[in-house]
Amino acid sequence: LLSMDEKYNIDVIIANAGISAGTAEGNESYQQIKDIIDTNLYGVINMIDPLIANMQKRQKGKIAIISSLAGYRGLPSCPAYSASKGAVKIYGEALRGLLAKNGIGVTVITPGYIKSAMTDRNDFYMPFLLQTDKAVNIMIRKLSKNPARIAFPKILYFFVWFMSILPPFITDPIFARLPKKG
Repeated sequence: LLSMDEKYNIDVIIANAGISAGTAEGNESYQQIKDIIDTNLYGVINMIDPLIANMQKRQKGKIAIISSLAGYRGLPSCPAYSASKGAVKIYGEALRGLLAKNGIGVTVITPGYIKSAMTDRNDFYMPFLLQTDKAVNIMIRKLSKNPARIAFPKILYFFVWFMSILPPFITDPIFARLPKKG
């Protein structure tokens, strides 16, 4: 990636790394947790970190980081996935503040369910499941405005955000009823 940047001056990068598992078989194993965090968090970091110094030298660039609505509140059906996407979200928010003075925009994208090989494995209802092309169009259309965050679908974003600010004695019973993720 760095050699490509030196040859072509990469102006925009969309960093997306994601695998998931869940608790359908009981608890997540240490190896499962490690694999999810290594892929989802370090995959994003390894993709963008080599480009940051050159973008700073050029005083321009755009970094889009894909997190998830699951990163707003830990979901008992997928603890490691929630933790990894929460870390990606926080990392992106911090980078935005750090890199703004260098003319580099950072946007954190927190989508809900998007039709993919990963969601095809789910055997439970996924509210507001979006087709991939529709999700991509939302991201591309909004990225040009350099927002801090792109979150969609809006109703699911509002619900997850609202649940993240409520106390656990209210939310724990609600989230305990979510289906187990395999």
